Amino acid sequence: MFLDDRWFFGLEYPAGHSRHTDGNTPLPDKPHFEMVGNYSFVDLDGRDRDAKARPGLIRLFHFPGYTVKSGERWQITSKTAVAGGGADLPIEQQFTRYLKRIQKPDRSFTHYNNWFDPAGKSLKGDNFVNVYREFKSAISPYGVKIDAMVPDDGWQNRQSVYEPTPRDFPGGFQDLVKLSDELRKEGTSLGLWLALDGTNCDVKWGQTQGFAKASANKYFSQYFGHYSLSSEAYRTRMESQLKRLAGEAKVSYFKHDFNHLSDVGEGNGHPPTDRHGHE
Repeated sequence: MFLDDRWFFGLEYPAGHSRHTDGNTPLPDKPHFEMVGNYSFVDLDGRDRDAKARPGLIRLFHFPGYTVKSGERWQITSKTAVAGGGADLPIEQQFTRYLKRIQKPDRSFTHYNNWFDPAGKSLKGDNFVNVYREFKSAISPYGVKIDAMVPDDGWQNRQSVYEPTPRDFPGGFQDLVKLSDELRKEGTSLGLWLALDGTNCDVKWGQTQGFAKASANKYFSQYFGHYSLSSEAYRTRMESQLKRLAGEAKVSYFKHDFNHLSDVGEGNGHPPTDRHGHE
């Protein structure tokens, strides 16, 4: 937020909230400010309100989960708050200067996705590589490069944590590595569709493996079942597989679809509320 055209304040954290003027502006729980993904609503349960509103009050806040330290001891880890300003430039330019110091540089990343292309659905043999060759032939004269070829939902074995499906990869993970290597030889790379919370995977199977199913809030419960990202068993397994895909398989891009970010259940590393389960 900007203050008096001279200062800016904020949290270096995408799940943070801010209020200004009297500490309760914008008005608490207004959908325009608390809507996330798919125009859904996260219930802050009134905990974003300050009962002692007063002129000039600025509040920056979030709703963290637990961090286990040792034994029965728990510690809440908060985020970094930032204040900045200066007299040599307008505050908007000061803020832009600050962003340039912390953000990763922009870069173009042109990729192909097979979701609407019947010709690219099969990942068997050389088919996917041949699809790339056709596109490369068509666009190379114009100086355009495809940075990644991306199979959308369907490349994965749904009864796994993002292992390749035997239908297209009978040799398992090594066949996926082979496809990645072949694409790199042709001048591009492999990207993958991957819903971090396991949407469109077999969540019932996952529960038999000890992965916790998220208890979605009222809005998200009408949609797809998914895992709790904060539950230790699934989170550690997902982290391990992401490292393997990015490392051994040299996957250059992930399309993270279906980001529900909703879990109001007990025992998944955060207090069982909508606001904590979202963060």
